[in-house]
Amino acid sequence: GRPFHIRFSGPTDFIHVADTAAAFIACADQAADGAHVFNIHGATIDVADIVRAIDAHLPAAARGLITFGGSPIPMPPALDDTALRRTIPGLPQTSVEAGIADTIARFSALRDSGRLDTSDIEEPAPAPRA
Repeated sequence: GRPFHIRFSGPTDFIHVADTAAAFIACADQAADGAHVFNIHGATIDVADIVRAIDAHLPAAARGLITFGGSPIPMPPALDDTALRRTIPGLPQTSVEAGIADTIARFSALRDSGRLDTSDIEEPAPAPRA
């Protein structure tokens, strides 16, 4: 129910945190000869489309509270994770829609139990007086 501004735009790589954690754990558990470096990839999506997808999952009163703007972030929007998936097959790949729904459900549960820390979110500027 609070406004939030994403300070960048353009296409970027979105990956569900649970998928990232699963990849990290699988890599840590993997017996390997030497050290390997892998990219991890979710889905390349424009920030405008992510905001629309989030809004579609929110109650009507909360829609439009998320805005975005600014330059695209200076990194490739689509990383190749072929080597990772070849080395560790079967890693999860949550769809963007399912990831958004899961994230909103988790944040809502934390909020409802009084455990959602929003101290690092800027308060919106006060509305001008008429």
